[in-house]
Amino acid sequence: MANFKEGLSKFFDILSKILALVALVTYALVIVDTSIVSFLTDANINTIILKILYYAPLFLVSIVSIEFAVKRNIVLQIIIYVIIAAVIIFSFFPETWQSILNLI
Repeated sequence: MANFKEGLSKFFDILSKILALVALVTYALVIVDTSIVSFLTDANINTIILKILYYAPLFLVSIVSIEFAVKRNIVLQIIIYVIIAAVIIFSFFPETWQSILNLI
């Protein structure tokens, strides 16, 4: 079981590093495009880049949290997974929070 947790931790570590690099390159690309040379003129590419800029930090924090949770006990894992699920649900479906408030 310890080998499985270690392997899973390494997988999420590599995944988080790749995602961090993608986010960093995307931020650098946007900074260069807006300040030095405007070369991103296609609307589809701009839409994709804006989505990466919006969601990359959320996914990066989630993956790093999962990497942290893999090494801990089951209670802490469940708490972290519930927090991640709540953040993602309320990010993608903001009307969900209003529905919950209406029930109370």
